Amino acid sequence: MTYDTNFQKKPITLPNYISQTHSLDDLISKVNPYIDLARAINNPSFFFRSAILTARKNIVDKLNQKGLDLLPGEEIMSHSADTADTSNEEHDELHPVSSEYLDSSNPRNFPPANLKLKRGSIIMLLPNINPKIKICNGTRLIVKEIGAYILKVSASKYVNDEVEQI
Repeated sequence: MTYDTNFQKKPITLPNYISQTHSLDDLISKVNPYIDLARAINNPSFFFRSAILTARKNIVDKLNQKGLDLLPGEEIMSHSADTADTSNEEHDELHPVSSEYLDSSNPRNFPPANLKLKRGSIIMLLPNINPKIKICNGTRLIVKEIGAYILKVSASKYVNDEVEQI
């Protein structure tokens, strides 16, 4: 099939079995019904049965915040310790960069400067810790405990399964 520019301006017709919504709240309620969210913390497999995919980071941030707001419990915010090296070694012409600027920039492929989590949140592992047991980049984890400098997470997909605690 060759590329045709006429396809750029035509809407894509979706099959009837694909639900269509026009708001993030409707989308979230179809994927994760509100009534099930309270039970989700004790049932790790709940969130592993579905996911919402999007290509735009600003939509990801909105979806994550709305999903977090729906989970019961206290939201805990962890702040990054970002600084910029503004030393003048070897006559480099570096300008001071404020921590407020670093916090607001939120570049792609970096974790947010202010990470908001709740117990029961789903997070994605970025480093390859132990690929042999599938604890690697892209693994979905459930937050069990939130400490000042550490998260205790579970890599189990099933209720009452032996979990890999990280």
